[in-house]
Amino acid sequence: MRIDYDVDSPNPAFNGYWMQLEGADFSEYSTFVISIKGDAEEGFTERFKLEMKNTEGQTGTYMVSGVTDEWQEFEIPLDRFRGLRDTSSMAEFVIVFEDTVANPKEGRIYIDNLYVK
Repeated sequence: MRIDYDVDSPNPAFNGYWMQLEGADFSEYSTFVISIKGDAEEGFTERFKLEMKNTEGQTGTYMVSGVTDEWQEFEIPLDRFRGLRDTSSMAEFVIVFEDTVANPKEGRIYIDNLYVK
């Protein structure tokens, strides 16, 4: 997946990508895996936020850092998503670019191989 982001604004700004998880049960799993690569020509931020939301309204956040222009696989323990206590009925997965975090404020990243294990 290719994500072009732009949070360059004089006002607070954020954007990103989300997908519905339709109540998926992650309780049998301990780790979320995601492959990430920045685009060297377009520029990319080394940091951005991931969110996991359950159907009970809990939102867990995790700050990805260390993104490079080479593919990297990030293995994130589900218990590192601060604020998410129940993974038995998941609602959404969200990638968030924020103007206060993204540097540069415009760029492109690639995402692949999202799964739980």
